[in-house]
Amino acid sequence: MFSLLRCLGRGTGLSLVLVGCLAGAFGVGRAQGQGAWPTFRQNAQRTGASTLPGPGTPEVRWRYDLGGYAYSSPAVGPGGIVFVGSADSVYAVNPDGARRWAQAVPVQDYVISSPAVATDGTVFVGSRDRNLYVIWEEAARPRVEAVPLGDEVWASPLLPAGRSNRAYVGAFDGYLYRLDGARSGQTPVPERFYATLTAPLGGEEAAEIIASPALGRDGTIYLGSTDGRLYAVRPDGQDRWAPFQTGGEIVATPAVAGSAGGADAAVIVASRDSSVYAVDPATGGLRWTTRIGRDLIASPAVAGAVVYVATYDEDGAVGGELVALDAATGFVRWTRALDGPVVSSPAVDAGGRIYVGTLNGTLYAIEADGTVVWQMTLDGPVWASPSIGPGEVLYVVTSGTAQRTGTLYAIGSAPFVVRTDPPKEKPGGRSP
Repeated sequence: MFSLLRCLGRGTGLSLVLVGCLAGAFGVGRAQGQGAWPTFRQNAQRTGASTLPGPGTPEVRWRYDLGGYAYSSPAVGPGGIVFVGSADSVYAVNPDGARRWAQAVPVQDYVISSPAVATDGTVFVGSRDRNLYVIWEEAARPRVEAVPLGDEVWASPLLPAGRSNRAYVGAFDGYLYRLDGARSGQTPVPERFYATLTAPLGGEEAAEIIASPALGRDGTIYLGSTDGRLYAVRPDGQDRWAPFQTGGEIVATPAVAGSAGGADAAVIVASRDSSVYAVDPATGGLRWTTRIGRDLIASPAVAGAVVYVATYDEDGAVGGELVALDAATGFVRWTRALDGPVVSSPAVDAGGRIYVGTLNGTLYAIEADGTVVWQMTLDGPVWASPSIGPGEVLYVVTSGTAQRTGTLYAIGSAPFVVRTDPPKEKPGGRSP
């Protein structure tokens, strides 16, 4: 259940609105501890980089059939449980591929939002039905609270501390919502603080928030909007600096690159003006920009000193590309051609290997130098970003083109078999 809490402050009249809303008795979870890939892009900085290795030689461990199209990236929570949204429900799947909950989680429209899983196992996920769902487990059954928001939620919620006592999420109405947890028994009724909204590029409607918010190490929240701006918002809703303007819509989630000293080095933003920007987190000024020349919908990944972006071609006339940029300068290190357009954001494992899927249904594993290690064909387009779990397992979902269904794949490393020559027979007898 939920209690009404007033959020602090509001925007300063620019184009961001902080909406205060309710949150509740979260924290009735199963297991304690951080999951291997608990949120979209693995961490609150949205870098898409894991400290775990991915699969070497790939082998499909299992497949789980979802009840509808799947555009939601899998999250791997405590105990290795995989959570993923689909057109009909939110699924929890055990590490062995067995469905965890016999009961469906009721949703009224597509779940495009990628789940965020707190350390206590509580799951936060948005839906096109204008609700943010909070799900926890009691007696092996899912308990669900639907928190009504003002518009569709495609973004993944941000859990700043990884716990279930606070969450941020953006919606299509242009608001950033904050939920604060409390253990009382009141039903939520959102309270709002209004500020000015600007129109998106070339349109008259209020700007939409499609991208997920990212968190700086100092608590600043970064998010992009369809008005082409990157916003920096303090936890109380005040703007940290004037929004940074790009030349196109921002639908990709920004990534916060760190420095060797542990501070934020830059906020990396991919814009639909075909350019990647590195923004100074202290001032909001431009560090560098690199024009890729192709549409950018997938979110960037940051691993060490490298930024990875994948490209999209709307008419499908040409394949996509994976482009590696120097994180300090924006210099293009290499470009790898792929067999189809990409909207799925790349994931990077502990060894620097990059995993990315295309709308042609091909999943690639690419070394840090741009060499393709392996590729495999799946049963449909890859719209959602892969996730890396324990045991060298990669989780990826596809959407079927004909049956209107989705599939969750667990792809692990094939067993390593040592082959030896058969023993030689002794003269006049069998080998021992």
